Amino acid sequence: MLINLFNPELVILGGSLSTTGDIIRLPIKSAINKYSLSLVNNDTQLVLSRLGKKRA
Repeated sequence: MLINLFNPELVILGGSLSTTGDIIRLPIKSAINKYSLSLVNNDTQLVLSRLGKKRA
């Protein structure tokens, strides 16, 4: 719903999600394609953060 509302060009998955790689990225991309408007999901890129998980 937020992708339809804000129409972002880029969604960055960070923290613990970034360490999972394609295990999490592919299902999220599939859900974006299924549940968002076609005009929106064609413009939105889904990438993983290169910083990984940082512990305090």
